[in-house]
Amino acid sequence: MTYSRILVDTNICIDAAIVRKPFADTALKIINLSDSGEIEVKISAHSLGTIFYVLRKEFSISKRYALIEELRSVFGVAPVTQRIIDRALKLRWKDFEDAIHYHAALASDCDAIVTLNRSDFQESELPVLSPIQFLEAHVSEKNKNPAVFHSRVQNLLLQISGQLWLIFVPSTSKNSASHF
Repeated sequence: MTYSRILVDTNICIDAAIVRKPFADTALKIINLSDSGEIEVKISAHSLGTIFYVLRKEFSISKRYALIEELRSVFGVAPVTQRIIDRALKLRWKDFEDAIHYHAALASDCDAIVTLNRSDFQESELPVLSPIQFLEAHVSEKNKNPAVFHSRVQNLLLQISGQLWLIFVPSTSKNSASHF
């Protein structure tokens, strides 16, 4: 199945921002697919505030603002309205934040939700995929090489985190590497 519009869970963005191994490579590939316009990626409005708060011990305030601005430039924002909150409350899911993500994804006409916590969405009517599952489905549907190379988003994340990230990816040429 082809997924052209997805909602990413907050954890995907945090993984990319702090270069959390082994999850950062798939998170960055999803960000790059959105940045290139190959897919439309949404993030719930409330996730931006959560990311800003969670990363307060990792990064200065100016770096957190730069990160949020960059995420906003790459992702669309799925609104979180009173109606979405009311619907999320009615679900009574164990994780209320995920219920909000779910209804924000539905309201934004998303094809799927991408998260590391698939079990939190057991009652979802939308497909819920891990980042790896999404990338595998995307690659097989597009019949493309899974390598997604260096982007402006990666440049910013490197500046913010101060870390060097090297990932070897399959390519048509020998000895190809992608630097994040």
